Amino acid sequence: MRWCPVSSTATVKHYRTVDLNSHCPPAASPGLRDLIDTAGEAIQTSVDLLGSGHAEEAPDLVKLLNDKKLATVSGGAAKMVDDYSTKMTDIDDIKSKIHEQDAGVKSSAYETGGIAADTWSEIKKTIDQLTGTLDSAHDWEPAEGATYLSASREAPLTKAVLSAVVSVHDEVQLANDQVQSQADKVGGSETPYVPSSYSGGNSGSSGYVPVDSSGGYDSKYTQPVSSSGGGTAHHRLDKSQLEEYIGKALDALGITDPAAREKWTEGYLTLIERESGGDVGAINLSDSNAAAGHPSQGLTQTIPSTFEAYHVAGTSSSITDPTANIAASMNYVMHRYDVSRDGANLMSNVQQADASRSAKGY
Repeated sequence: MRWCPVSSTATVKHYRTVDLNSHCPPAASPGLRDLIDTAGEAIQTSVDLLGSGHAEEAPDLVKLLNDKKLATVSGGAAKMVDDYSTKMTDIDDIKSKIHEQDAGVKSSAYETGGIAADTWSEIKKTIDQLTGTLDSAHDWEPAEGATYLSASREAPLTKAVLSAVVSVHDEVQLANDQVQSQADKVGGSETPYVPSSYSGGNSGSSGYVPVDSSGGYDSKYTQPVSSSGGGTAHHRLDKSQLEEYIGKALDALGITDPAAREKWTEGYLTLIERESGGDVGAINLSDSNAAAGHPSQGLTQTIPSTFEAYHVAGTSSSITDPTANIAASMNYVMHRYDVSRDGANLMSNVQQADASRSAKGY
């Protein structure tokens, strides 16, 4: 008998219930069945963490698969490797990591605010699209003499599963950014740090030195705003111009050490080339962010909510302003990916900034 696994969390009370297993094609291979089950658990955990107010802890399944060499990631897209069906132990390890994150969810204390509800609405659309794709394969039959569908036959299904996982992860991270931005605006417990001598980030225009040039994200540099601008005319910058704007962004963040600036510059030249090709007016109108009404923009392809939450004090409120766009991105990766202010771990923590590895959205 062909079967699909039953989720081990089926009896748990969830913020919203995610069911992918009942849509698993009957002729699916063991590998695809396990992928669908794992994807369902990852999405369920993300949704539960979203509802509990801890969206920042949502698992990144594609990264976990990539780390186990079960998937390849390029330019923000992901696909399973050909032999993933034979690596069930690795899938089990990934499930264990997901369950570790799921264990912290307090299902009796969901904070069902507007952001969580709106995000669930978008996630539900993604899930419905995926289950529709899986349902359409229920009539597929294996080749004569075979027990399961061939790898080539299953390829569009694995792609649909991974695309849904990426989309859900992006939606949850966006919700987390929105919550953080709202908290910053409402809390206002700390006055944003604006150096008195700062004048727009021009190199040499300010002599201030941060209190502590080590460590990572420092909220004193952050000044949440409502972004303006956008729709900037397309204009491609050359390397020397990009280096100038990267330098201005580092000035705005108080990163003055020459060695640190060199690391950030090297990494961001790669990141910017991959994200926008150096086009200050670049805007992505074809991905899930655009479909949700918040397209990625500018040199570092930042979405408005991220720009607004991690806007650096003293820089422009225009999302496509080169200095402001780069500075907000740097501020974000220090917060989101624990990049140190000296840039020492920028390339290891943000693959998109590492020229020696394949491109990967951040």
